Amino acid sequence: MNPQKLLTAIVGGAPPDLINQDRFTIGDWASRDSFEQLDDFLKAEKSTKDPVQQSNFYPAAWNEALYKGHVYGIPTGIDDRALYYNKRAFREAGLDPNKPPRTWEELKEYALKLTKKDDKGAFERIGFIPNYGNSWLYLYSWQNGGEFMSKDGRKCIMDNPYSVGALKYMTDVYDALGGYDKVNTFQSGFQGAEQDPFFTGTIAMVIDGSWKLNNIARYSPGLDFGVAPAPVPAERLKGEGRFKGQDPFITWAGGYSLAIPRGAKHPKEAWRFLKWMVGEEATVIGARAQQKFNEAKGRPFVFTLSADKSINEHMLKLFPLSNTRLQNAQKLNVDLLPSAKFRPVTFIGQTLWDAHRRAAERAWQHNQTGLSAQAALTEQRALVQKELDKQSTRDRLPLFSFLWPTII
Repeated sequence: MNPQKLLTAIVGGAPPDLINQDRFTIGDWASRDSFEQLDDFLKAEKSTKDPVQQSNFYPAAWNEALYKGHVYGIPTGIDDRALYYNKRAFREAGLDPNKPPRTWEELKEYALKLTKKDDKGAFERIGFIPNYGNSWLYLYSWQNGGEFMSKDGRKCIMDNPYSVGALKYMTDVYDALGGYDKVNTFQSGFQGAEQDPFFTGTIAMVIDGSWKLNNIARYSPGLDFGVAPAPVPAERLKGEGRFKGQDPFITWAGGYSLAIPRGAKHPKEAWRFLKWMVGEEATVIGARAQQKFNEAKGRPFVFTLSADKSINEHMLKLFPLSNTRLQNAQKLNVDLLPSAKFRPVTFIGQTLWDAHRRAAERAWQHNQTGLSAQAALTEQRALVQKELDKQSTRDRLPLFSFLWPTII
């Protein structure tokens, strides 16, 4: 829904009773007191059959809909990221198609081995592009132990050593491939649908979202591909140093949650519908309808991941795929979800996202900007912190009362 229309409806006292909202934005809406807290509904659920409760959901999905300790949305779907690789390209490059890269070092090595150039040095196939698909600096930073906001949400810390190390790694890969500008020029010719560069063999490896499987099923079901967790720093894989006791692989998740706008006229009815929508019955009904549509088009059906852990396990059994590559990939995506990270819940979420993108691009273009990974992140951190400090100052100001005498 258009954010301006939604805000206007809420302010005007005529909001919808329920909305399916990108979880990434819920913290921002909650900070404006635009959504209802759902805590009381959840308390009442404890005495009901099949209650909606935190333990049903993946931590990343549930926690992304929290703001200052209160629940503002109930998760519906979820997605995550993994490494998709072309097995045919692996064989052509002399690589074992059953042994994808597991570490950052291997990923860089494979990226170079899988890259093909013509006699003039132009790319015919590129092995890997650090930020093509859906990885972003967020993923690499989390893999390396970095964060973007302090735990209390008052400070932007995107220029911490681990995030800097992650951005430096991405920059190094771009440089090894010939530089960001050369890679970006090649990438600018990429298309979608049937001409997706991963389907056509123009790129051999890509970190992308779980929705990639539906695209493969629709446009290239015969593709000889594999899926693996996104490669990580070697120390993380071995569980050494600061990574001791941590998950060897990291993904990050997004998705939607159902929320009740402030001032909704039928909140109890909205909750009843919400409860049904996030449950197994509604999920299976929707999946069966989509399955029939896909079958009518001659396409394999890959179910959309649920934010509810038990529903995904049931769906894997209920909708098995005869295409073993798709089936194995879907199972891996489900297995990765418990270790998923999520974008910081903050009222400046979009500002932070934009700043992290700018920092990355300015570091990748260091030949033009002259900025190192450290300098680029520090520059953008300052801009985000400025916005945080503005809000902190507003929060300390007393509320204006129209009851006080005013002199004009």
